[in-house]
Amino acid sequence: MTTYDACANRISGWMSPDELMFLFELSVKYHTIAEVGSWKGRSTHALLSGGASVTAVDTWLGSSDPNDTTNALGVKEDVYAAFCENTKQFTNLTVVRKSSLAAAVDYADKAFDVVFIDANHEHDNVVADIQAWMPKATHILCGHDYGGGWDTVTSAVNDVFGKPHGVVDSIWWVCTDDGHRGMNLNDWENRIRLHGVRAVRGESTGGLSDAELVAADTREWEQYKVILQSLRIASDRFALDFGCGPGRFTEHLTELFPLVMGVDPFEYFLAQAPHSPNIQYRHMSSSRIPADDESIDVVWCRVVLSQLPDFTNDVLQEFNRVLAPGGLMFLLEDIHPHILTANFPFPLTRLDSEPDRLVLYGRKPVFSA
Repeated sequence: MTTYDACANRISGWMSPDELMFLFELSVKYHTIAEVGSWKGRSTHALLSGGASVTAVDTWLGSSDPNDTTNALGVKEDVYAAFCENTKQFTNLTVVRKSSLAAAVDYADKAFDVVFIDANHEHDNVVADIQAWMPKATHILCGHDYGGGWDTVTSAVNDVFGKPHGVVDSIWWVCTDDGHRGMNLNDWENRIRLHGVRAVRGESTGGLSDAELVAADTREWEQYKVILQSLRIASDRFALDFGCGPGRFTEHLTELFPLVMGVDPFEYFLAQAPHSPNIQYRHMSSSRIPADDESIDVVWCRVVLSQLPDFTNDVLQEFNRVLAPGGLMFLLEDIHPHILTANFPFPLTRLDSEPDRLVLYGRKPVFSA
């Protein structure tokens, strides 16, 4: 996989290294990206470095907002010349010298995989940009300066979405693809009514028998069991299966850990889950995990955060709360690694990757007195 040294990006601008890495990783995963507001190319450089075809939209004249630093700089400097110099080595760049709204009408809906907005920061302009560009984004719509002093941006994003699906430093993001953005709790309740225990599975499994589905789960478990065995230490005894559903992997976890607790927000699933003396199940009525502080040795989370994106940041903090010092975090997800690593309180390592699956692990630091 292509790498990017965000700290080596010396182009003038307001993007942090974490934000640059997030943009770079979007570009690695997706093929076409529109950047609305490029300035001197600090963020554009990160997007271009990932390999995606990038369309940079800007007037390069600075913001009309008098509170924006670029308002004065756009008059004093030839910003467009600086942008061209900073991006001249890339062949995957298309430049559009127009305002945000004037450019948006030139593109069909779903013209880009990703749209990144960092244009005028006045509230009404942010709302207008979101409304104009959201239909153009097939998978991800995101933008800069959520929080961190730009209350106008934060309030505009919240007015449109309630709150974004996630935040990396000050980049907000939402999934625009209904098939990949996950569901809220009401969506899941409806799915359970329609599909029962099969609600946790993808649509493509409809033709398989229950026995075939169980066999597929077992094969997957054997793959990850080997990895967990290599990471396990003697003190790893109490494991948490977060978002356990009907216990597809909870019982398997008892092969490695003497006690396993499965938690899930849906009591229907918990009622269907296999029971044994080594397993306890608990219902989650909020994003708070029903476990004491620093009481869990291992957290197992398999494709849960991507399904309930509204809870991702809260749950990551909960994982840190319940993990004992030295405890193991083991995540299998299908969302961008930087969304997880940038918001997690301690380092996570990317262990292995499948086409649609991310495997991350890390141990909570043990701090001596």
